[in-house]
Amino acid sequence: MVNLNKKINLHNLVGIHNKDDIHSLLITCANEKNDLLFWQQIENSRERFVGSILEIDKGLEQIVFKLKDGVPKLCEQAPLYIYEEKKGFVTKSDLFFMKDNTLLIGTPDEMKLTELRKHTRFDLTDKENRLVYHSKKIGLGEKVKHFTSRINDVSQWGMSLEIHQHQKGRYNIGDELQIKEIANIPISDLKGKVLYSCPHYNHPEGKNVLKAGIVFNRMIDKELIKDIFLNKINDDLLAA
Repeated sequence: MVNLNKKINLHNLVGIHNKDDIHSLLITCANEKNDLLFWQQIENSRERFVGSILEIDKGLEQIVFKLKDGVPKLCEQAPLYIYEEKKGFVTKSDLFFMKDNTLLIGTPDEMKLTELRKHTRFDLTDKENRLVYHSKKIGLGEKVKHFTSRINDVSQWGMSLEIHQHQKGRYNIGDELQIKEIANIPISDLKGKVLYSCPHYNHPEGKNVLKAGIVFNRMIDKELIKDIFLNKINDDLLAA
C-alpha cells in the first residue's frame, strides 16, 4: 500500500532519458502490479491519488493507468507527478487525459531515480544479468581465485550477494574481495569487505541461500549504479 503522506527525498537524483529504458521500468512495474503515487499541486492544495499500470503502448508512447478509490479533480495547466516506491523513480507529465477511473499520459521524456542516496540499496533482483565477477586471496599462500555470485542490491557504499550454504566459507566476516565486474560492466580499483552473512528470507530456494553484505572501500559514482541497473556498459569503463 502506498503511503500518501510519505515525504519523497528528491535530492541526489540521476536521470533516465532513453525511452526504451523508461518503458522497461514501467513494464517491470506493470508485471509486478506495483502501485504508483500521483500528485498535483493546485494553488495551496495538493491532490493525491493511487493507481496501477493497465497498459503500455510503446509504439504510441502512451501509458494507461487504472485509478483506485475515486476520481481526482485535476488541473490541465499544472504538471502531474508520478512516484513508484519499489523501483525508486519519480517523473512528471504535462500531457494527460482522464476518463472515469482511467488515466492516460504520454511516455515521460525523463525519469529520476530516487534511491541513490548513501546507504540506500537499489534492488536488482528482477534483473536477468546480475552476476558479480570478483577475486579473493585464499589460504596461507594467498593464492588468488576468481568467483562469480549474483547481486541482490547495490548502493554507492556497498552491495549484498546471494551465496549458497556450501559457499559460506568463501565469505567469512572480514574477508576482502576485489570487484572486477558487475552485470558485465568492468569495475576498476574497487574492493569490498564482508560485513555479515545471514539467511536470505523469502528466497525461492529457501534455506539453501544466504545473503552476504559487502561494504566498498570507496563510494562508487551514482552514474555507475544507473548503468548497473540498466545493464549498460559504459565506454569510459571499458577504456579504463
